[in-house]
Formats: sequence, C-alpha cells, structure tokens
Amino acid sequence: MTDTQVVTLVVVAIAVAMPVLWATLGELVSEKAGMINPGIEGVMLTSALVTTIAYRATQSVALALLAAVLTGVACGLLFGF
Repeated sequence: MTDTQVVTLVVVAIAVAMPVLWATLGELVSEKAGMINPGIEGVMLTSALVTTIAYRATQSVALALLAAVLTGVACGLLFGF
C-alpha cells in the first residue's frame, strides 16, 4: 500500500466510526448523570431509519430532522419507563 492509500484508509475509518463515537459520548454523559442506556446504538439506528423514511416521503429536511428527534425522544421515554 502506498502512503496515500494508508492516509485514505485512516480518514475513511474515522469517518465511518464517527456515529459510534457520538453514541459513546452520549452514553458517557448519561452514565455521569446516573442512568445507563445499553441500547443507545439501537436508538440511533432507529432514528436514522425513520429519518430516511420521512425524508423520502416528504422531501423535507426539516420534517426528517423533526421525525428523528421525535423518534429519539420516544425511544428515550420507552427506556426511561
């Protein structure tokens, strides 16, 4: 592998890992608050799916983001209950 390929591989690996790193950061904040949420990745995947479906149905970024937030809130309420 050339140096350019190695750099490209590292950059792509970091870009692909970012959603998991955000979930990890959110879980750290939750743990500091005293609540453990082992399903945080599932909440992110569910919100991503609903966002995709909402965007394809409405062609509106604002409505898709609203759907993502509402899905995250609903999952959080479910975990909290």
